[in-house]
Amino acid sequence: MRITLRQLQIFEAVVHTGSVTAAAEMVSISQPAASQALRELEALLGRPLFRRHGKRLQITPQARHLMPQARAVLSQIEQIESNINKIIIISR
Repeated sequence: MRITLRQLQIFEAVVHTGSVTAAAEMVSISQPAASQALRELEALLGRPLFRRHGKRLQITPQARHLMPQARAVLSQIEQIESNINKIIIISR
């Protein structure tokens, strides 16, 4: 299995909000689906990205290291989507 864009989106949202529930709302999925995606990402990377303290999450050093890379990938995807939309509009 490989890391998915959805997992990176959820990871970024959890870092931003500090909560899986709030992150799930941000990316418009259920909380269990967000939790599952986060668990899968952690399993793929072979390490935890957050320390769990009840419902609160504390980012780990590994997650701090991953965050700029995740943001860069997501930003590139947004640029691709924007450029494709511009091409479609121009070609009409």
